[in-house]
Amino acid sequence: WSSDVCSSDLGSSPASFILNIKMKRARHLLETDPKMSIDDIAFSCGFEHTSSFYHAFRKKYGVTPRDVRRGIE
Repeated sequence: WSSDVCSSDLGSSPASFILNIKMKRARHLLETDPKMSIDDIAFSCGFEHTSSFYHAFRKKYGVTPRDVRRGIE
């Protein structure tokens, strides 16, 4: 039932919905908290491995977290 609600109301699966929230939070932290390391941002957004975070971030935004941190977009 919850999967049907997410798919019909939100246009995505529950996993995609959660990943989207994680990515938005990560991007916000990258842009607003320069003292927080990329590793710390990855872990605080629920990624166990920084490499998984980089892969998901690049897939969603087309740039790496480091690119966003440097202002390259």
